Parts: sequence; C-alpha cells; structure tokens
Amino acid sequence: MKEFSPIEELVNELRLSLQRITRIAEEIHAEEPISIGMRGVLEFLLRHSSATVPTIARSRHVSRQLIQSHVNALSEEGLIRFEDNPAHRRSQMVTLTPRGEAMIERMRRREGAIFADVAASVSDRRIGEATRTLRSIRSALKGGE
Repeated sequence: MKEFSPIEELVNELRLSLQRITRIAEEIHAEEPISIGMRGVLEFLLRHSSATVPTIARSRHVSRQLIQSHVNALSEEGLIRFEDNPAHRRSQMVTLTPRGEAMIERMRRREGAIFADVAASVSDRRIGEATRTLRSIRSALKGGE
C-alpha cells in the first residue's frame, strides 16, 4: 500500500469533505435559484458589506468574468444591487439587497442545523485549531478567502 505524507492526507480529507459538503448543500438548498458559486458571492458580501467584482474575484482567486457572470445572475434574481463607487467611476460596488441578505441567512440557518450536529461531536477548541491550521496552509499557498 502506498504511503502518503501528512499534507497529502490532509488534502485528501479536504477534498472528500468538500465533496460531502457540496452534496449536502445541493440537497438542502435545492429550491434556491442559485449555484454554489453564486452562494459564495452572497456570503462574501454578507461578510464584507460591499465590494467590486474585481475585488471579489481576487479574494476567491477566480476570474473577474466568472464573478461578473455570478453577479449578473444574482442581480437578475434581485439578490444584489449595484451602487456607485466613489473610488472608481467604471467599477461599481456590489451590495446585498434585503432579499439577498434574507436568502443567505436562510441558507446559513439550514446549514447551521447540520453543522450543530457536527459541532456536538468535535470540540470548539479542535474546530478552532483546524481552522487556524487550514488558514495557515491557505496563506502558505497564497490563497484567497
């Protein structure tokens, strides 16, 4: 049997966990009219209040065009709005609408019910350690948010 380094084992667990989390999200949010990528934009805006498309793209290490397509679709759904950007005439600020904020909060509540079961079996201390470890690894990889 092939041996793997600790970092390879961690990356494998991350991949498996991400696949499981993605499947859970698809199941519990099936009625929502947005993709996982669009959900990521909503959560970014919930955390940061507002941002430009290039700022969101840089933080996620994806193309501006991908984020622009997500933002356009979110705008069509009435979940975000564009506002003037005093720092840049052409790059508008993207902000959640009340409807968008309600949607992302509703999604977080659904997920929270599932995550509460997980948190009951793993201590806050260990979750905090794992979070700090993953943040350090992402930083070492020059990763985004």
